[in-house]
Amino acid sequence: MSFKQFESAEFQHYYFRGPFPYFRSYWTQIDIAHAKMRALYWKINISEADTIARDLDLFGEATETWKDNETAALNHVYNKDAGKADNDLSNQLKRLREVLAKLQDVFPDKHDRLNYTLGWLQDKYDAIYALFKYNTRQPRNP
Repeated sequence: MSFKQFESAEFQHYYFRGPFPYFRSYWTQIDIAHAKMRALYWKINISEADTIARDLDLFGEATETWKDNETAALNHVYNKDAGKADNDLSNQLKRLREVLAKLQDVFPDKHDRLNYTLGWLQDKYDAIYALFKYNTRQPRNP
């Protein structure tokens, strides 16, 4: 599924409504890619990685419009995922990060969209963890 289809689904986690129930949402595709990679013990070949990356629309230029849409989608998923912890990414975003990190390992070339999304996930994780550490720090005794 392309990012345009992802956008048209309004960043929802569930199957599309309408006459084409066989389309899977973007996040369902990520879950499937994650499960497939785990089943293969994270050893995927370039052809499988290419298919996953194309399905997730990770090839191409990371334009400002694309970045805005990707950021909005990632924030939406983070805010809506009930499984998130105080000191980590949400469950869905953790699976996405694992899939993207493996794809980045497989591909010899750099891909702007893949790198942008991985960078966003790392920045979000760093901010969450820093806030967690700040909120749980022990007060110093004088």
